[in-house]
Amino acid sequence: MAQKLPPPPEVALALTESSSIINTTELERLELAATMLVVESQQDLAGANELLRPVVDRARQWADYWAPKKGAAHLVHKMLCDAEKVLADRLTRIRKMIEFKMSAFVMEERRKAEEEQAQLRRQAEAEAERLRLEAQKMMRQGFVAEAQQRATIAEQIVVPTVPVVPVQLEGTRARETWGCEVTDKMALVIAVADGLVPLDVFTVNESYITSKAREMGGLEWPGVKVKKNLGFAVGRGY
Repeated sequence: MAQKLPPPPEVALALTESSSIINTTELERLELAATMLVVESQQDLAGANELLRPVVDRARQWADYWAPKKGAAHLVHKMLCDAEKVLADRLTRIRKMIEFKMSAFVMEERRKAEEEQAQLRRQAEAEAERLRLEAQKMMRQGFVAEAQQRATIAEQIVVPTVPVVPVQLEGTRARETWGCEVTDKMALVIAVADGLVPLDVFTVNESYITSKAREMGGLEWPGVKVKKNLGFAVGRGY
């Protein structure tokens, strides 16, 4: 199990300073009060509201304390990423140029091998067809043995296999990558509806559905159940 590293000095100092916002005793008191809270009347509701206010207040103070520190850390992180990206992008472009030319050569060699294989197959099929026609002709002329011989040869013709030379590179492994482009979204939707394509090709945009439900005051779409919840917003300074 990897040993957990101690926090950097800046984080350790921030954790120490943050204890002044809310201490453990106060936090435990609020948590216990929330656990024991029962709301069964308007008076209980008012009491719950009184309990809610200090919780919201402490949450805001806590967020306000960490916000500038997180912002500074984010800025440093962005500057580091930008500095890294300058050289990384150039190296990536160089690598892609080299790999493109390597890939173009390998793919062309494979295309030539496939073309040669197809040519040999066509030649073998043509030869087999020629022998079958000769066999039919000889059969009509009464040369049964000769006809059978040619028919047998036609059935035994084998297409030679053109070997594809494997990519052999020291310290480098060739790998195939795949990509896709959706050219007709509606056609894909119909294919999913017809069961020809798995439903997993789509990701449901629940944020969009929620925003439309809020905009329309609810909606009734097949396969969608809208949930409406009531929250409470406590203003600053109340």
